[in-house]
Amino acid sequence: MAPKCQPCVAPEVREFIRRSYPDAATEQLLARIPDCLQGEALNVCGGKRGTRQPSAYQQFVGQCLREKKVKSFADAPAKMKACAAEWRARRA
Repeated sequence: MAPKCQPCVAPEVREFIRRSYPDAATEQLLARIPDCLQGEALNVCGGKRGTRQPSAYQQFVGQCLREKKVKSFADAPAKMKACAAEWRARRA
């Protein structure tokens, strides 16, 4: 199992944030975030979450549009509406 990301803030970055935003909310937030130990300035553990699988509707519409051979943005709306109508008819 991969280790979870631990957010951290370097002490000099922490002081800069305190000087820039001197309020209680900022102080409470900074108190919950530990100092960085590996020489990092800031680690917010952001990044890309895993991608979701397409829904049944998205798969159906994608296949429908491929079958209808959408070639340009000009003909896409009418064909998309037709695919949505087919989906509704199929679901009913």
